[in-house]
Amino acid sequence: MLTLWGAFLAVMEHLESETPGIFGTKGGNSRGHSLSNGSFNLGQFIGPLLSGSLADNLGYDSMTSTLCKFHSKVIAAIKR
Repeated sequence: MLTLWGAFLAVMEHLESETPGIFGTKGGNSRGHSLSNGSFNLGQFIGPLLSGSLADNLGYDSMTSTLCKFHSKVIAAIKR
């Protein structure tokens, strides 16, 4: 399974092979690194907010099952 950075790198290499010079003379590694860090930080911000509000409003068991259903749908969408 690819890591998030590996996925960004694969997309950048694909775009660069289709359109040489699209990211300038030094390539797109800085953009990919920024996207990777931004995605991680967004998850660190949203995760506790979402799970905390679900636990407070629905209870721990409902929060766990809701997050499991959500993650299984995300994984299924990624595998397509």
